[in-house]
Amino acid sequence: MQNPPKILHANINRDTNIRDLQAKWPCTRSGYRASYCFVSDKGEHTQLSHEKLDVWAMSMLKGPEHATLEKPPAHRFFNSTIISPVLQMRKDAKEAKKLTKNTSAGTSNLLAGFVNLATALRAPAPFVAPHPYPLIPQINAITTSLSLLPADRTIGPSLDLEDFCSQFGVDISVHQKLSNEGYKTSHHLQYATVSELKEVGFRIGKITSLKDAVARWSLPLD
Repeated sequence: MQNPPKILHANINRDTNIRDLQAKWPCTRSGYRASYCFVSDKGEHTQLSHEKLDVWAMSMLKGPEHATLEKPPAHRFFNSTIISPVLQMRKDAKEAKKLTKNTSAGTSNLLAGFVNLATALRAPAPFVAPHPYPLIPQINAITTSLSLLPADRTIGPSLDLEDFCSQFGVDISVHQKLSNEGYKTSHHLQYATVSELKEVGFRIGKITSLKDAVARWSLPLD
């Protein structure tokens, strides 16, 4: 008979934090259907869903400099000016494309001016044709996809390998193979890549299940 999964201290502390937050921030606004909401110094109400409470509670585990019962974490859930890393990369790529397009247009106009001047003076002028396509920086998503840790997530609490596999339903054979390869804690898995796992004999299905476990263990980026 398989032993029941261990109850981890990190989960106990998270649940305690959630209960403390619910006790601290019940919604008292008349006619508002939310059970819990955070009220800022400006009197603005932010509804506290289960997901928001979970992010706040997990951030409190990192220390008071990240979040307390009085102060929510620096996260897009609580600050609309913060955007996710994926959206930030898309925004940067769009700005780079726009800048490249403007630079290309300016270069074309400058070259056209040189040609006109050379024609007027009846003297040959050097002409360099503009690149036919804008040179747009490419975001390297391939490297990110090779990692077990999603690009828009950060590492969760440090667990020994046995606790991690038990808590997140990792197959016993996967646990044994990871142990044989020298992995000791959940934090070690952030450096593992799909290609490395394939080299030591992991099948695609096992790698997929391991990536799912790592995704569920990880935390949203602040």
